[in-house]
Amino acid sequence: MNTIDHYASIAEASQRMVHAARANDWDALVEAEEECAARIAALQDHQSEHGLGADGGNLSGPGDAKRRISLLSEILAHDAEVRELTTPWL
Repeated sequence: MNTIDHYASIAEASQRMVHAARANDWDALVEAEEECAARIAALQDHQSEHGLGADGGNLSGPGDAKRRISLLSEILAHDAEVRELTTPWL
């Protein structure tokens, strides 16, 4: 799995978190959150093994950099929506 694949898998897990939060399915939300955390750990391991920094260095090209930014934006949007759905009193 390459760096971009790791980011895509995190985005998929964070999307499942959104779906679970929208459905008020707290067990599924916890499960998706745990999966997301595991995928983040796998990305960190991948970066350590390949000598990549937190900035994702050594991407194949500008297309990969743009895709990485797009995936990070998607992940952050998912996170914001989950927070909004789980803390309505804010």
